This record gives sequence, C-alpha cells and structure tokens, in this order.
Amino acid sequence: MTPRKLPGLKPRDQINVPDERQRAFVHPETLEPITFEHHYKEVEAVTISATAPVEVIDAFDRARNAFLYSWFVYELGSLAEMQGYSTLEMALRIRMKIRPGKKVSGLSYLLNDAIAQGIVTDSQSHFEGGIAYFISKMRNTWGHGTDNLLDPSATIQALRLSADLINQLFPPSGVRR
Repeated sequence: MTPRKLPGLKPRDQINVPDERQRAFVHPETLEPITFEHHYKEVEAVTISATAPVEVIDAFDRARNAFLYSWFVYELGSLAEMQGYSTLEMALRIRMKIRPGKKVSGLSYLLNDAIAQGIVTDSQSHFEGGIAYFISKMRNTWGHGTDNLLDPSATIQALRLSADLINQLFPPSGVRR
C-alpha cells in the first residue's frame, strides 16, 4: 500500500493554480465544469445585511474569503464553514446582548433561544432537533477536529444558511423581527 501524500504547503509556483479536486464538480443545470467565475459569483452572492455590526460583517467576510480561496486550496472550504458558524455564534451573542466572556451553553442554546423568542425562524423544524441541532453538530465536527472535507456545494450551503440566520438577527432597515 502506497502511503498517502500529505498536502503540505502549496508550492510557490502553484499558488494561482486551481486545486485539482475542483475539476470533479459540475454546474447542476448545465453539467459544465464549474469555473472560477462561477465559484466567485456564488461566494459574492452570500452577503450579510449592512445592519449587522461591523465585526459580524468582517468575520463573515473571512468565511467568504476562505471559501473563495478554496478554489486554490480545497481544504480551506472546511475553514470557511467553521468561520461561518463561529460568526453566527458571535452574531447571536451580540443580538441576545450577552457580554463578551460570559459563559453560556453554546451555539445550540443561543439559536434555540432566538427561535423561542421569534427572532429567528427554524427552517428545519420538521427534522428532529431542528436547525439548532444540525448547526451545532456541524460546528462541533469542525471545532473538535476532523479530517473530513465537504464538497464545495455543501460548504456554500452552510455559508448561505449562516448568512440567512445572521440576516434574520439583523434584518435590513425597515424590516422588524
């Protein structure tokens, strides 16, 4: 059995070369290979409302940029997803007025509390545990270490979900929750 080659640092002369694993994915409607332009447009479309605190917007942009650069280093998709969930937790703490450093039970607790208060809608309430259970399980998978890698379509869906929930916490001006 041949030992698995570890990724290591990408060679300097390969920095701008797409990760070869990106070639495995196609656009679901056209079945054409995904291009960098398509990848960029998908990331660009996932945004946070301007009414969110600047630190939430900045943190979410770190997630978006990590996913953008996953085109070149596939593993950055995992980092992007984790950053998206961390940003959601930060947004919940700010919206629920939990002072920095105060210990609370975690993301699941915060999300369930926001759902109970009607601040956030549970789009997965038909599943056992709902959205809070799903997100906390995924976040814990990344937060506690794993060698799993999601395909880019799963990562962008996770970023969209985090953005949607953050936008519910800080809706655009004129929309009240």
